[in-house]
Amino acid sequence: MNRHICLLIASLLSAAALAPAAHAGPDVRTVQVRVSSAGLDLTTEAGAGLYLKRLARAATAACGGQPDYSPLVLSSEKRFQACRAKALADGVAQSASPMVQRQYAAAQDALRLAKN
Repeated sequence: MNRHICLLIASLLSAAALAPAAHAGPDVRTVQVRVSSAGLDLTTEAGAGLYLKRLARAATAACGGQPDYSPLVLSSEKRFQACRAKALADGVAQSASPMVQRQYAAAQDALRLAKN
């Protein structure tokens, strides 16, 4: 099965991160990234796991890549993480693969437990 999922992301990429909030508003843009499941069997744990990795890489790219750390612009990391989380969740939902969705849900549960 050669299936493609497009991640559509409305991300807030703001010049306001570098300037006072009163001077600049957010720049909202939509990004589309095609993610292929070619060569993967999404009904298996291995195939679903590899597809989740593809989705994660695509979400990172669509959200502008991991920002460089700066103590002066801490909000850029938060915006990136929020964008990436939404993009990944949207991609998993669009996959319509129960195995991909189960693996993603299990990973999210593990993250929540680790935070507590």
